[in-house]
Amino acid sequence: MTDATVVSIGTFDGIHLGHQAILAEVRHQADRRGVPSVAYAFGRPPRLQAGGGAGRSLLLPEPIKTHMLLRSVDRVVRASFSEIRTLAPDAFAEQILGERLRATSVVVGPSFRFGAERAGDPAALRSLGRRLGFSVTVVPPVLVDGEPVNSTRIRSLLSEGDVAGAAALLGRFPVLVGDVEIGDRVGRTLGYPTANLAIDPHVLLPAHGVYAASAFVGNPPGPIPHPGLLYVGTRPTLGLKSGAPRCEVHLLAAAEGELYGERIEVHLRERLRGDRTFPSLEQLRLQIERDANRAREVLARFPDPSAPIGG
Repeated sequence: MTDATVVSIGTFDGIHLGHQAILAEVRHQADRRGVPSVAYAFGRPPRLQAGGGAGRSLLLPEPIKTHMLLRSVDRVVRASFSEIRTLAPDAFAEQILGERLRATSVVVGPSFRFGAERAGDPAALRSLGRRLGFSVTVVPPVLVDGEPVNSTRIRSLLSEGDVAGAAALLGRFPVLVGDVEIGDRVGRTLGYPTANLAIDPHVLLPAHGVYAASAFVGNPPGPIPHPGLLYVGTRPTLGLKSGAPRCEVHLLAAAEGELYGERIEVHLRERLRGDRTFPSLEQLRLQIERDANRAREVLARFPDPSAPIGG
């Protein structure tokens, strides 16, 4: 990379309102300076990688996050945590921001930390920038209900099933994306066939239960959203031994043809109920019927999403 750039650094998990404010400033400065805008983006939060953290923690799969970032910046450079984890703050600034990215301006949030052991902060970055020839802009936090928007707060809300709360911080409804895989077809026997989604194993699932949802179907996801029900849980009524959660979508208006192998992008709208055990499959069927009717009422209150975020 030989051009001077305007750069922001982070995981950008979820690309929430706080990220959007930073990316808007990156774009503004890049346009004003006539240089490319760059997001130097980690696949997962460095603090989780440093501690060996695994499991479901992300709000978006990395390919979709990258796709969304490219709506705001000219380039996305994937940050290699293994490469930079031992770099002191001054070495990170010199080697990554100076030599590799040729930053003329760096835009960050107030909680930004960099370098080994997260030793650098925005004040240290400003000091290094004066020596290395780049300016630093610290974008104030975006507040919702008096508290800063951040990915940790969104994860907590989703883990509680609070879709509206998470949507207020994201600036959009929460989304799950997965390819349809073959299931055991129990839903068909109940009159409510479901598409079983293979969700990225690093992506957080919301609280177990049933949600009113809108689903974009196809590869890439089609432009028309379908009303549906999303189920997340372990299907306790079936008495299965595996505790691994399932993610299943029932389209309230049947889609044409088989969905196996298709990609479905699900926009969560409202949690209808938690997961629970029913005394019989017939009782489960009756509850799904009630869920479907309730979902239609809920979805009628919302405008359809205008487009898939990963399309």
